[in-house]
Amino acid sequence: MTSVFISYSRQDGNSAALLLASELQNRGVGVWHDARDIDPSQDFTALIEQAIQNADYIAVCITPDVNRQNSFVRREIQYALLCDKPVIVARFADVLPPISVITHTRIDFFENETDALKQLFDYVRAEMVPIEPALPTPSDPFHPYLVRLYDTIVEFFENTLLLPPNPIELSSRIMPGAVITKQQPSPDPLSRLFLAHGFRKKTSQPIQFKQFTDACRAFDKRLLLLGEPGAGKTVTLMAYMRDAVTARLADSTAPVPLFHLVALWDAQRQPSILEWIAESYHDLNEAMLQAEFEAGNVLLLLDGLDELGRDIEESRQHKARYEPCRQFIDTLMNVVNETNPANRIILTCREYDYAMMNKQLELNGAVTLNKLTTNQIRNYLRDMPDLWAVLEANDDVREVVRTPLLLSVFVEAYREHATEAAQLQHLNTYQELRDHIFATYINRQYERGKNSEETAPDIQKFELNKLLAILGHVAMENVGADLAYENILTRRDFELDEVETIQLPKEDIDTFINLAVQLHLIRDRNSDTYQFVHLMLRDYFAYSYAVEHVNNPKAYPRQDATASHDFRNNPADALGNLGDPRAIGPLHKALRIKRANVTKATIALIRSSAAEALANIGDPAVPSLIEALNDQENEDEIRYHAAKALERLSHPASIQALIHATCHDTNEYVRYYAVQALSQIDDPRILTSLIDVLDDPNEWVRRAVAEALGRLGDPEAIQPLIKALHDSNATIQRMAANALRRFGEAVVEPLIAELHDENVNVRRYAVQILGESQDVRAIKPLIAALNDPEAAIRRYAARGLGIIGDKRAVPALIAALFANDWQVSSRVANALEQIGTPKALEAAHKWRTESRD
Repeated sequence: MTSVFISYSRQDGNSAALLLASELQNRGVGVWHDARDIDPSQDFTALIEQAIQNADYIAVCITPDVNRQNSFVRREIQYALLCDKPVIVARFADVLPPISVITHTRIDFFENETDALKQLFDYVRAEMVPIEPALPTPSDPFHPYLVRLYDTIVEFFENTLLLPPNPIELSSRIMPGAVITKQQPSPDPLSRLFLAHGFRKKTSQPIQFKQFTDACRAFDKRLLLLGEPGAGKTVTLMAYMRDAVTARLADSTAPVPLFHLVALWDAQRQPSILEWIAESYHDLNEAMLQAEFEAGNVLLLLDGLDELGRDIEESRQHKARYEPCRQFIDTLMNVVNETNPANRIILTCREYDYAMMNKQLELNGAVTLNKLTTNQIRNYLRDMPDLWAVLEANDDVREVVRTPLLLSVFVEAYREHATEAAQLQHLNTYQELRDHIFATYINRQYERGKNSEETAPDIQKFELNKLLAILGHVAMENVGADLAYENILTRRDFELDEVETIQLPKEDIDTFINLAVQLHLIRDRNSDTYQFVHLMLRDYFAYSYAVEHVNNPKAYPRQDATASHDFRNNPADALGNLGDPRAIGPLHKALRIKRANVTKATIALIRSSAAEALANIGDPAVPSLIEALNDQENEDEIRYHAAKALERLSHPASIQALIHATCHDTNEYVRYYAVQALSQIDDPRILTSLIDVLDDPNEWVRRAVAEALGRLGDPEAIQPLIKALHDSNATIQRMAANALRRFGEAVVEPLIAELHDENVNVRRYAVQILGESQDVRAIKPLIAALNDPEAAIRRYAARGLGIIGDKRAVPALIAALFANDWQVSSRVANALEQIGTPKALEAAHKWRTESRD
């Protein structure tokens, strides 16, 4: 049956659309017209595009509002033209149609409605519309790129988890102080309202935007879009970009939208933004982009700053680290600031991750997407009263689904199983509720796949448990700190031939990937890369797999010479990166794992990874680490890793356990890291314990104590540190001296008393520190030290007197000038020149002259 897509303005074309729909349907013609009352920037589906693709004709109702710049109709016309669909121009007012269809044959309904209907039906019934020559338009070199970009957007909305049965308008609010603002917002009424509020009063309520387009106008399209996971940042950006692409397709002078995933920026190579974009699209080159940037005609749309990662390990051997997000911000700001300020930029990022970067963007403003209100959730579920009843009765479940992602996943999981949704009330935590919803969604998708002709043949190869295991392992590796790109997958990530717990033959990899795409678990970004449909789903797969296998040695990379992936991410690493406190118990067990038919290297890897993961989880893991440290029946290696992890956390609750380990543990490495951990905590109980172990039998422990006492800066540590100057180890002596230097004038009197010590090193360090103190109390003792039997001490005494620069030292220095070896005399001459009195300069000059002769 012939079908017609009816395009019309919601502002003034509703009656025209209803007329066409009614008349065509009465004549047996299929009709599709969108009756939703929603702004284009809030349309998070591909329903329009899918309907246009399926239609035989596009009938455009021309009313005055159609020519509005952001009219919905313009987008529909452009997509119809991209799809080579015949466009029928139905004029319901004496106004010109948009330029893209201005030469198409017109049917004027405002003159004679009966004749116009007959003419329209004749065209449709004949299944042909006269083809008119299009109005010549300027050639746009970006046209091929824009067509591909529009296809990408449509594909995204076809595959996104956000599939609302009823429209949801995502609102946002301003985030004052999130960006460095160098220019004020545009001087329109709303911007003046911002300035009136000024963000100066902390009590003022954040300004709200009902639609994202309002925020873009307020900040002149130079803004940061924030939100929590699943809040709708990407779909908001994609919807806005769809209209930007439409505008450029209709007018080659409009800004060109340039889109990219931040996660694909090479943080090690650090290409410029222009180079990066040009390399990613074969339709573009740097010269084209440079011209548009210089003309100020670019709309840069960048998604997922948080997915680039905050802290990446550059070298496993040297533990060098760098922060790719900060580097990307610097690179981005360079091109934004150095080119035309008329260029626009919209960048998305998770709110928490952005706050943790400690690096701000220079933009006009920042907004964050609001959580869904109860009314929005109720409206979303208005056709599913049983599901709404579940949420209405359970506050915890309702709180979980306050993001568009989780609400839509909840609907897909329980749409036909509301009674199962009621069972969610037995779960207590947010994480448990969220994971149960994800698990149910995946099960439903799998069952639907079994009943689909398209996926049924492939799904027979993979039982659900195997599907979960493969995706879990891939997700686990993707959350690793050693990977530069979050949620970016390639076919190689599915090559699991070295994974002992999973078998996926290489000949089945493509089948598996296609199946996961069909089940809406991963998304095909392009021919080479894939993504989990959302980071939250990836994290669910990763956590579920990692927590199940964290105590399974076979899930860890082989630690032998034949292993080709020595540093592949492992279950403990993944749990630490995810930071979910639910993993503390399994990680605690992994930390204490015993040797049983497993290589020593693998056990060491599991224990070290588990301890580091517990440290990554943070404060909630402290009790578990304390328990491991206190258990003297543990192997030394376990207590060592626990102490090392507690050093990273520096939590006051660990003080007693660390003090006990510092004083009593039999393993020197445990004592060393316990000292290191204590030195990071500000607590008066620590000082006495550290002083007590300043004579520890292990030199590394004594070094750590000396350094820690200097860092704490308590004067009670001065005498113990002076005592450490007598240590038999020269390194300990040096570190004790360095610690004493931190105390300033407080060490002067105690060190003066040490100038007569029999130990040469004690006297030497005392003289050095006294001279560097620049304290006048040290003058007489340093003068006396000019007669020390050790030449090195005499040199340091002269040096110190020069640093203090007091003329009272001149006679003693002159006396010493000719009574010592050349090295001492040279240092004395330098001191006299530093003091600079005529008598001192004369003596120094005389010595230098005579010494040359």
